[in-house]
Amino acid sequence: MSDELENVLGTFNERFNYESIESLYGIKSTTQLKDSTPLLELAKLAKLIKAHSTKVGILSNETRLRNNEATLTKQILELEQTVFYLLSLLPLFHNSGHYTSYLLKHLDEAILNVLQCIRNMYEEIRQKTESLVSVGRLWSLTDELLMIADEGNLGLLKKHISSSITLVNDTVLELHDWLEEPTLDNSDPFGLGSESDGEDEPEVEGSNTAVPEEMIKFVKGLEGKFKMVKLLLSSFGKSISLKNPHTKSNAETLDKLYLVQIEVIEQIDEFASSVFMLGSDFNAKDDEIVAEVNRLDATMSRLCKLLKKLNKTDAKRNQWIESWETQWRKK
Repeated sequence: MSDELENVLGTFNERFNYESIESLYGIKSTTQLKDSTPLLELAKLAKLIKAHSTKVGILSNETRLRNNEATLTKQILELEQTVFYLLSLLPLFHNSGHYTSYLLKHLDEAILNVLQCIRNMYEEIRQKTESLVSVGRLWSLTDELLMIADEGNLGLLKKHISSSITLVNDTVLELHDWLEEPTLDNSDPFGLGSESDGEDEPEVEGSNTAVPEEMIKFVKGLEGKFKMVKLLLSSFGKSISLKNPHTKSNAETLDKLYLVQIEVIEQIDEFASSVFMLGSDFNAKDDEIVAEVNRLDATMSRLCKLLKKLNKTDAKRNQWIESWETQWRKK
Protein backbone atom coordinates (compact mmCIF):
# COMPACT_ATOMS: atom_id res chain seq x y z
CA MET A 1 0.00 0.00 0.00
CA SER A 2 1.39 3.41 -0.97
CA ASP A 3 2.40 5.90 1.70
CA GLU A 4 -0.16 8.40 0.39
CA LEU A 5 -3.04 5.93 0.64
CA GLU A 6 -1.89 4.71 4.05
CA ASN A 7 -1.70 8.29 5.28
CA VAL A 8 -5.21 9.13 4.05
CA LEU A 9 -6.67 6.01 5.63
CA GLY A 10 -4.87 6.50 8.92
CA THR A 11 -5.62 10.17 9.54
CA PHE A 12 -9.39 10.36 9.08
CA ASN A 13 -9.95 11.35 12.71
CA GLU A 14 -7.61 14.30 12.31
CA ARG A 15 -9.86 15.66 9.58
CA PHE A 16 -13.21 14.58 11.01
CA ASN A 17 -12.90 14.44 14.77
CA TYR A 18 -16.63 14.29 15.56
CA GLU A 19 -17.84 11.56 17.87
CA SER A 20 -20.74 13.18 19.75
CA ILE A 21 -23.78 15.31 19.02
CA GLU A 22 -22.20 18.10 21.07
CA SER A 23 -19.18 18.12 18.77
CA LEU A 24 -21.46 18.46 15.73
CA TYR A 25 -23.00 21.57 17.29
CA GLY A 26 -19.52 23.04 17.52
CA ILE A 27 -19.14 23.11 13.73
CA LYS A 28 -18.79 26.63 12.35
CA SER A 29 -19.73 27.27 8.76
CA THR A 30 -20.50 30.21 6.51
CA THR A 31 -22.38 28.06 4.00
CA GLN A 32 -25.25 29.91 2.34
CA LEU A 33 -27.74 28.37 -0.06
CA LYS A 34 -29.21 30.02 -3.11
CA ASP A 35 -32.39 28.64 -4.67
CA SER A 36 -32.17 25.59 -2.43
CA THR A 37 -32.83 24.39 1.12
CA PRO A 38 -30.81 22.36 3.63
CA LEU A 39 -33.13 19.38 3.06
CA LEU A 40 -32.65 19.47 -0.71
CA GLU A 41 -28.88 19.66 -0.29
CA LEU A 42 -28.98 16.86 2.27
CA ALA A 43 -30.66 14.61 -0.30
CA LYS A 44 -28.07 15.46 -2.97
CA LEU A 45 -25.13 14.82 -0.65
CA ALA A 46 -26.59 11.54 0.62
CA LYS A 47 -26.78 10.27 -2.97
CA LEU A 48 -23.21 11.39 -3.63
CA ILE A 49 -21.88 9.67 -0.51
CA LYS A 50 -23.59 6.47 -1.60
CA ALA A 51 -22.06 6.72 -5.08
CA HIS A 52 -18.55 7.50 -3.79
CA SER A 53 -18.64 4.71 -1.21
CA THR A 54 -19.69 2.26 -3.93
CA LYS A 55 -16.68 3.24 -6.04
CA VAL A 56 -14.38 2.97 -3.01
CA GLY A 57 -15.71 -0.53 -2.38
CA ILE A 58 -15.03 -1.58 -5.98
CA LEU A 59 -11.54 -0.07 -6.15
CA SER A 60 -10.44 -1.50 -2.80
CA ASN A 61 -10.99 -5.06 -4.00
CA GLU A 62 -7.57 -6.72 -3.72
CA THR A 63 -7.44 -7.68 -7.41
CA ARG A 64 -8.09 -4.08 -8.45
CA LEU A 65 -6.16 -2.32 -5.69
CA ARG A 66 -2.69 -3.27 -6.95
CA ASN A 67 -2.86 -1.00 -9.98
CA ASN A 68 -5.39 1.54 -8.71
CA GLU A 69 -4.05 2.91 -5.43
CA ALA A 70 -3.82 6.44 -6.82
CA THR A 71 -7.36 6.20 -8.18
CA LEU A 72 -8.64 4.83 -4.86
CA THR A 73 -6.90 7.64 -2.98
CA LYS A 74 -8.54 10.19 -5.26
CA GLN A 75 -11.95 8.56 -4.79
CA ILE A 76 -11.57 8.52 -1.00
CA LEU A 77 -10.71 12.22 -1.00
CA GLU A 78 -13.81 12.92 -3.12
CA LEU A 79 -15.89 10.99 -0.59
CA GLU A 80 -14.41 13.05 2.22
CA GLN A 81 -15.08 16.28 0.33
CA THR A 82 -18.74 15.31 0.13
CA VAL A 83 -18.78 14.50 3.85
CA PHE A 84 -17.21 17.91 4.50
CA TYR A 85 -20.05 19.60 2.59
CA LEU A 86 -22.56 17.52 4.56
CA LEU A 87 -21.10 18.69 7.86
CA SER A 88 -21.06 22.30 6.65
CA LEU A 89 -24.85 22.08 6.30
CA LEU A 90 -25.37 21.31 9.97
CA PRO A 91 -25.30 24.92 11.26
CA LEU A 92 -28.13 25.67 8.82
CA PHE A 93 -30.15 22.94 10.50
CA HIS A 94 -29.07 23.61 14.08
CA ASN A 95 -29.30 27.39 14.19
CA SER A 96 -32.23 28.33 11.98
CA GLY A 97 -35.07 27.29 14.27
CA HIS A 98 -36.86 25.84 11.23
CA TYR A 99 -36.27 22.21 12.15
CA THR A 100 -37.77 20.17 14.97
CA SER A 101 -35.74 18.61 17.75
CA TYR A 102 -36.76 15.10 16.67
CA LEU A 103 -35.55 15.74 13.11
CA LEU A 104 -32.26 17.18 14.35
CA LYS A 105 -31.69 14.26 16.71
CA HIS A 106 -32.34 11.76 13.92
CA LEU A 107 -30.07 13.69 11.54
CA ASP A 108 -27.21 14.10 14.02
CA GLU A 109 -27.27 10.42 14.98
CA ALA A 110 -27.29 9.36 11.32
CA ILE A 111 -24.31 11.60 10.51
CA LEU A 112 -22.31 10.30 13.48
CA ASN A 113 -23.04 6.78 12.25
CA VAL A 114 -21.85 7.75 8.75
CA LEU A 115 -18.55 9.01 10.18
CA GLN A 116 -18.06 5.87 12.26
CA CYS A 117 -18.91 3.71 9.26
CA ILE A 118 -16.25 5.45 7.17
CA ARG A 119 -13.70 4.85 9.94
CA ASN A 120 -14.62 1.17 9.87
CA MET A 121 -14.40 1.08 6.07
CA TYR A 122 -10.91 2.59 6.12
CA GLU A 123 -9.79 0.00 8.64
CA GLU A 124 -11.21 -2.78 6.46
CA ILE A 125 -9.21 -1.43 3.51
CA ARG A 126 -6.03 -1.27 5.59
CA GLN A 127 -6.62 -4.85 6.76
CA LYS A 128 -7.31 -5.88 3.14
CA THR A 129 -10.68 -7.33 4.08
CA GLU A 130 -12.08 -9.21 1.11
CA SER A 131 -15.64 -7.90 1.46
CA LEU A 132 -16.24 -4.40 2.81
CA VAL A 133 -19.21 -4.79 5.15
CA SER A 134 -19.08 -1.06 5.87
CA VAL A 135 -20.04 -0.18 2.29
CA GLY A 136 -23.40 -1.90 2.70
CA ARG A 137 -23.86 -0.17 6.04
CA LEU A 138 -23.10 3.18 4.40
CA TRP A 139 -25.77 2.51 1.79
CA SER A 140 -28.31 1.99 4.58
CA LEU A 141 -27.22 5.18 6.33
CA THR A 142 -27.43 7.27 3.17
CA ASP A 143 -30.93 5.87 2.63
CA GLU A 144 -31.73 7.06 6.15
CA LEU A 145 -30.43 10.55 5.33
CA LEU A 146 -32.56 10.54 2.17
CA MET A 147 -35.60 9.57 4.22
CA ILE A 148 -35.00 12.47 6.62
CA ALA A 149 -34.63 14.85 3.67
CA ASP A 150 -37.79 13.58 1.99
CA GLU A 151 -39.98 13.46 5.11
CA GLY A 152 -38.90 16.66 6.85
CA ASN A 153 -40.59 17.91 10.02
CA LEU A 154 -44.10 16.78 9.14
CA GLY A 155 -43.32 13.42 7.56
CA LEU A 156 -41.13 12.32 10.47
CA LEU A 157 -43.86 13.28 12.95
CA LYS A 158 -46.38 11.23 10.99
CA LYS A 159 -44.04 8.24 11.27
CA HIS A 160 -43.77 8.73 15.04
CA ILE A 161 -47.53 9.05 15.35
CA SER A 162 -48.05 5.92 13.27
CA SER A 163 -45.94 4.02 15.81
CA SER A 164 -47.96 5.58 18.64
CA ILE A 165 -51.22 4.49 17.01
CA THR A 166 -49.93 0.91 16.99
CA LEU A 167 -49.20 1.13 20.73
CA VAL A 168 -52.66 2.54 21.48
CA ASN A 169 -54.25 -0.19 19.40
CA ASP A 170 -52.31 -2.85 21.32
CA THR A 171 -53.75 -1.50 24.58
CA VAL A 172 -57.27 -1.38 23.12
CA LEU A 173 -56.96 -5.03 22.06
CA GLU A 174 -55.75 -6.01 25.54
CA LEU A 175 -58.75 -4.30 27.12
CA HIS A 176 -61.08 -5.93 24.61
CA ASP A 177 -59.65 -9.38 25.35
CA TRP A 178 -60.04 -8.80 29.08
CA LEU A 179 -63.67 -7.71 28.65
CA GLU A 180 -64.36 -10.93 26.74
CA GLU A 181 -63.39 -12.85 29.87
CA PRO A 182 -62.88 -10.57 32.88
CA THR A 183 -60.54 -11.97 35.53
CA LEU A 184 -58.59 -10.71 38.51
CA ASP A 185 -54.89 -11.51 38.77
CA ASN A 186 -53.94 -12.86 42.18
CA SER A 187 -50.25 -13.07 41.38
CA ASP A 188 -47.75 -10.97 43.30
CA PRO A 189 -46.70 -8.41 40.65
CA PHE A 190 -43.79 -7.05 42.68
CA GLY A 191 -42.62 -10.35 44.20
CA LEU A 192 -43.19 -9.04 47.72
CA GLY A 193 -44.15 -12.45 49.04
CA SER A 194 -41.37 -14.41 47.40
CA GLU A 195 -39.13 -14.37 50.46
CA SER A 196 -41.78 -14.63 53.15
CA ASP A 197 -41.08 -18.15 54.38
CA GLY A 198 -38.66 -19.70 51.94
CA GLU A 199 -41.19 -22.36 50.93
CA ASP A 200 -42.43 -22.84 47.40
CA GLU A 201 -46.06 -22.06 46.95
CA PRO A 202 -48.23 -23.11 44.02
CA GLU A 203 -48.71 -20.41 41.42
CA VAL A 204 -52.16 -18.96 41.14
CA GLU A 205 -52.97 -18.05 37.57
CA GLY A 206 -56.36 -16.55 38.18
CA SER A 207 -58.68 -15.55 40.96
CA ASN A 208 -61.97 -16.99 42.07
CA THR A 209 -62.98 -13.54 43.26
CA ALA A 210 -65.76 -12.06 41.17
CA VAL A 211 -64.74 -9.08 39.09
CA PRO A 212 -66.57 -5.98 40.36
CA GLU A 213 -69.24 -4.78 37.93
CA GLU A 214 -67.97 -1.25 38.50
CA MET A 215 -64.57 -2.30 37.20
CA ILE A 216 -66.02 -3.98 34.09
CA LYS A 217 -68.09 -0.88 33.34
CA PHE A 218 -65.07 1.37 33.84
CA VAL A 219 -62.83 -0.71 31.58
CA LYS A 220 -65.51 -0.60 28.85
CA GLY A 221 -65.46 3.17 29.11
CA LEU A 222 -61.68 3.16 29.08
CA GLU A 223 -61.67 1.06 25.92
CA GLY A 224 -63.95 3.64 24.30
CA LYS A 225 -61.71 6.51 25.38
CA PHE A 226 -58.59 4.84 24.03
CA LYS A 227 -60.37 4.16 20.72
CA MET A 228 -61.09 7.88 20.52
CA VAL A 229 -57.41 8.65 21.10
CA LYS A 230 -56.56 6.30 18.25
CA LEU A 231 -59.14 8.03 16.04
CA LEU A 232 -57.70 11.48 16.75
CA LEU A 233 -54.12 10.38 16.12
CA SER A 234 -55.13 8.52 12.96
CA SER A 235 -56.91 11.57 11.60
CA PHE A 236 -53.75 13.63 12.05
CA GLY A 237 -51.53 11.09 10.36
CA LYS A 238 -53.81 10.81 7.35
CA SER A 239 -55.06 14.32 6.73
CA ILE A 240 -52.85 17.02 8.26
CA SER A 241 -51.11 19.22 5.74
CA LEU A 242 -49.03 22.36 6.07
CA LYS A 243 -47.97 24.63 3.25
CA ASN A 244 -44.60 25.00 4.93
CA PRO A 245 -43.82 22.81 7.96
CA HIS A 246 -40.35 24.36 8.18
CA THR A 247 -41.20 27.81 9.50
CA LYS A 248 -40.12 28.63 13.04
CA SER A 249 -43.72 28.76 14.24
CA ASN A 250 -44.74 25.45 12.68
CA ALA A 251 -41.53 23.72 13.77
CA GLU A 252 -42.17 24.82 17.35
CA THR A 253 -45.77 23.59 17.25
CA LEU A 254 -44.80 20.25 15.69
CA ASP A 255 -42.14 19.79 18.37
CA LYS A 256 -44.74 20.35 21.10
CA LEU A 257 -47.12 17.98 19.35
CA TYR A 258 -44.43 15.31 19.20
CA LEU A 259 -43.81 15.57 22.94
CA VAL A 260 -47.51 15.64 23.86
CA GLN A 261 -48.34 12.53 21.83
CA ILE A 262 -45.53 10.72 23.65
CA GLU A 263 -47.13 11.79 26.94
CA VAL A 264 -50.48 10.43 25.75
CA ILE A 265 -49.03 7.00 25.02
CA GLU A 266 -47.22 6.85 28.36
CA GLN A 267 -50.35 7.92 30.25
CA ILE A 268 -52.54 5.36 28.49
CA ASP A 269 -50.16 2.59 29.49
CA GLU A 270 -49.95 3.81 33.09
CA PHE A 271 -53.72 4.31 33.28
CA ALA A 272 -54.52 0.75 32.19
CA SER A 273 -51.90 -0.64 34.57
CA SER A 274 -53.31 1.35 37.50
CA VAL A 275 -56.80 -0.05 36.92
CA PHE A 276 -55.70 -3.68 36.88
CA MET A 277 -53.27 -3.27 39.77
CA LEU A 278 -56.20 -2.33 42.02
CA GLY A 279 -57.95 -5.58 41.13
CA SER A 280 -60.79 -6.41 43.52
CA ASP A 281 -60.09 -3.14 45.36
CA PHE A 282 -61.00 -1.14 42.26
CA ASN A 283 -62.99 1.99 42.91
CA ALA A 284 -63.62 4.56 40.18
CA LYS A 285 -63.38 7.26 42.85
CA ASP A 286 -59.98 6.08 44.04
CA ASP A 287 -57.58 9.05 44.20
CA GLU A 288 -55.14 7.38 41.81
CA ILE A 289 -57.85 6.64 39.23
CA VAL A 290 -59.31 10.14 39.45
CA ALA A 291 -55.83 11.60 39.01
CA GLU A 292 -55.24 9.43 35.92
CA VAL A 293 -58.56 10.53 34.40
CA ASN A 294 -57.80 14.20 34.98
CA ARG A 295 -54.26 13.87 33.71
CA LEU A 296 -55.31 12.22 30.45
CA ASP A 297 -58.11 14.76 29.95
CA ALA A 298 -55.67 17.64 30.37
CA THR A 299 -53.14 16.09 27.98
CA MET A 300 -55.77 15.43 25.30
CA SER A 301 -56.93 19.04 25.66
CA ARG A 302 -53.37 20.24 25.01
CA LEU A 303 -53.12 17.92 22.03
CA CYS A 304 -56.34 19.29 20.51
CA LYS A 305 -55.18 22.89 20.98
CA LEU A 306 -51.97 22.14 19.10
CA LEU A 307 -53.86 20.39 16.29
CA LYS A 308 -56.22 23.35 15.94
CA LYS A 309 -53.26 25.71 15.86
CA LEU A 310 -51.77 23.77 12.95
CA ASN A 311 -55.15 23.79 11.20
CA LYS A 312 -55.90 27.46 11.82
CA THR A 313 -56.67 28.04 8.13
CA ASP A 314 -58.88 24.95 7.87
CA ALA A 315 -62.21 25.72 9.55
CA LYS A 316 -63.75 22.40 8.51
CA ARG A 317 -60.89 20.45 10.03
CA ASN A 318 -61.05 22.38 13.29
CA GLN A 319 -64.80 21.85 13.44
CA TRP A 320 -64.16 18.11 13.32
CA ILE A 321 -61.68 18.40 16.21
CA GLU A 322 -64.19 20.39 18.25
CA SER A 323 -66.78 17.68 17.60
CA TRP A 324 -64.24 15.10 18.76
CA GLU A 325 -63.69 17.09 21.97
CA THR A 326 -67.43 17.15 22.62
CA GLN A 327 -67.64 13.37 22.27
CA TRP A 328 -64.55 12.93 24.47
CA ARG A 329 -66.15 14.86 27.31
CA LYS A 330 -69.17 12.55 27.16
CA LYS A 331 -67.05 9.44 27.69
